[in-house]
Amino acid sequence: MKPRNPAHVAAWKAGKGGAALTSISRQLDTVLMAHAAREYFVMRQACVRLASAVVVANESVQIPDAAMGKLYERARTLLAAGAADCEAGIVSQREGVEDTVTHTKASLLNQAVTDFNTGIASISSLKKT
Repeated sequence: MKPRNPAHVAAWKAGKGGAALTSISRQLDTVLMAHAAREYFVMRQACVRLASAVVVANESVQIPDAAMGKLYERARTLLAAGAADCEAGIVSQREGVEDTVTHTKASLLNQAVTDFNTGIASISSLKKT
């Protein structure tokens, strides 16, 4: 995607907006790696951090390009929904002094991963500019 004003978008990427995007990307990577490894306790923690990163991005300076802004907004919406499903789909309980038992709800985790993958596609378009 080519921005209408590349200099403005470059300034956004170099500032708080780009930092928020980087934070989202890092948290999303952690979520998906934990999912692939079936480390659901770690995944849930990463989903909580991803949800927080999305909130920060929503409150941050928006991309100074309307088309890119819509794409990024869609990505943030999908990632927030995925993070919420992820949090709801993983429940951990302490059992005894040292053990933690984790239960998952496959339908919620599947929906979360679908949302994450769709959000990744939007974010990838932003990173190419």
